[in-house]
Amino acid sequence: MAHNPHNMAQNLSVKIATYNLHVFNQGSPFLEWLCGNKDIIFIQEHWLAPFNITKLENICLDFVCFTPSAMNDVVSNRLPVGRPFGGVAIVVKQNLATEFKVVRLSSRYIILKAWSTLFINLYLPCISAADWETEYLDCLACILNDIGDITYKNIVMGGDFNIDFATSHPLSDSLCDFMADLSPAHLEWMCQEHLHLLSTSLSRNRLWILCRQWTLLTVV
Repeated sequence: MAHNPHNMAQNLSVKIATYNLHVFNQGSPFLEWLCGNKDIIFIQEHWLAPFNITKLENICLDFVCFTPSAMNDVVSNRLPVGRPFGGVAIVVKQNLATEFKVVRLSSRYIILKAWSTLFINLYLPCISAADWETEYLDCLACILNDIGDITYKNIVMGGDFNIDFATSHPLSDSLCDFMADLSPAHLEWMCQEHLHLLSTSLSRNRLWILCRQWTLLTVV
């Protein structure tokens, strides 16, 4: 008998984490711990070339890994020197993975959908990158375009936004406008009323929840 994904979601408790590895070898020990304690993990800056993605899969043995490699163009066009884009991934426990469908796999972000919920993992450009403002705004615009024709009821968005809301930043208003554009009229961001407190404590890497059913997700 067919099941209703939304009804399933109302009774589902899912543990989610977001984690910037700052290169795989440095971050893999804590990632291994997360894989033993979380159901869904948003990963940024794994810095793995396509032929090394198996390293990520070998750490998360009972997970399904959704990832492009941000180093595809680098390794195909020249020797990989210096700091690459970093790379993003979402890993999902195998017993949940069949519910997830890919909306978009990009070098800067991943969008998946399950239980009428969008899961968005981002690694946005930092201020030191060339043309970072243009790339930052283009990335936000692409996300809005990618989900423009998709029906959803909730959003879980996490990653490294490379903005510290506790200080003045030239694109903080643009990011807030982007989040407002994501929000259907009947939903509010969980962090909206505590924006300053959350941003001060979590700085650049965080999870944002846009959700009508607060029991849907346990974020730790």
